[in-house]
Amino acid sequence: MSWTKKQLINAAFEEIGIGSYQFDIQPEMYSIALNRLDSMIANWFSLGVNFNYTVPTNQADSDINAQSGVPDFAYEAIYQNLALKLSPVFGKQVSPELKQAAFLAFKNLLNKTPDIPQMQLN
Repeated sequence: MSWTKKQLINAAFEEIGIGSYQFDIQPEMYSIALNRLDSMIANWFSLGVNFNYTVPTNQADSDINAQSGVPDFAYEAIYQNLALKLSPVFGKQVSPELKQAAFLAFKNLLNKTPDIPQMQLN
């Protein structure tokens, strides 16, 4: 069973220093994070990074409590890169270490996803 979208978002919040132990994360914060998560994964799909994440056709169809469907090896790349996207929204600074870790995790993810078949035009 994969992590839920909310678990991925909570991990991203923790990366930027927003933990539920500090204060309650407001529903609108989750809404913003869910939209960023869905759009980030949709962008990755366009780059050929494909896994079982269900990208909703519209924002209202996205369920934060739904299983993400992503494999275990993708979790770190997702929540670290999501943290980079969320940090300016919530006024947080990210460390150079997080930037480097997110870059390496995404690079590793690219190496684990199947290549996109290429077609030659006549």
